Amino acid sequence: MNSASLSSQTLARVLLSREAARYSADAGLPISLHAARVCEVLRTVLTAFAGSAGYRALLARALVLAKADSTVFASVHVSKDGTLAGVEASVEASVEGTHGRLSQCGCEDGPVLVAHLLDLLIALIGRSLTLRLVSDAWPDAPVESWNSLIQGAEKS
Repeated sequence: MNSASLSSQTLARVLLSREAARYSADAGLPISLHAARVCEVLRTVLTAFAGSAGYRALLARALVLAKADSTVFASVHVSKDGTLAGVEASVEASVEGTHGRLSQCGCEDGPVLVAHLLDLLIALIGRSLTLRLVSDAWPDAPVESWNSLIQGAEKS
């Protein structure tokens, strides 16, 4: 198992919460479904920065790492256009396998994928630029809040 850093997991949870709040009608859905939305928002910014092939490569690597941490992503793959495919089917299969118990199906493992994507970005381009790109994707949240969030998680 190759767990993502605590600071990236913390930021991933915040991003997932923001997307869940944006789609309040889907509030009861498993977090893993919101992970696809977070990746989609990041895709817009990261494709402009690294190109579509660069984004697909990053997301594919993050997905490989997430699959090592959680079975909920087992049948998920990155499509040619850079979107995640198979998320809904994978979550449904996981829920069915545990007779509907979300706490046991791994469906709440959404932060794993997003955190791995953030860790890869930090490793490649650094924390400052990563946070700037995240801030570009969610412009209503200032970079200072991302910095303080990550620094607080690193001290824990």
